[in-house]
Amino acid sequence: CVCSQVLDTFHKPCAPFARDESGRCEVPPTPGAFAMGVADIYPSPETVCLITGGTGGIGNATAYGLAQSRRCRTLYVTGRSAASSAAAASALSKQTGHAHVVGMPLDLSHLSAVRKFAQSFVAREKVLGVLILNAGTFGREGGSITKDGFEPTFAITHLGHFLLFQLLC
Repeated sequence: CVCSQVLDTFHKPCAPFARDESGRCEVPPTPGAFAMGVADIYPSPETVCLITGGTGGIGNATAYGLAQSRRCRTLYVTGRSAASSAAAASALSKQTGHAHVVGMPLDLSHLSAVRKFAQSFVAREKVLGVLILNAGTFGREGGSITKDGFEPTFAITHLGHFLLFQLLC
């Protein structure tokens, strides 16, 4: 699995960032600064990258860094809806000038939707070089249960990502 090589990179202590006096990683505070380290992690600009939850927050900042660095041939950004993922991809493409940022809807709370997404993705791309499992939720679902019978935070943050990893890698 190509993804396992990428995971090994992240298990190295604090690479590629420095540590502060207390031993914590000094992660750059802005997306532009983050892009400086991306080239050290991802060696080939021909890599296909996928990030879940790339429509806002730290996921969007990470997607920005990847797009700006041009270290991904194609960058796939997922979100819960087709509209939000397409809007995020369009904005990232305009902000960074990267012509191949693609938005795809992915509802990690429904395992059947994860399977359908994986089939669609594999039909488009034969090799995935970077998989960033970023999407998450906490306490927003009001105690509801997913279609699969799980608590939404657990389903999205753990089960959906686990299944996606297994299907793509």
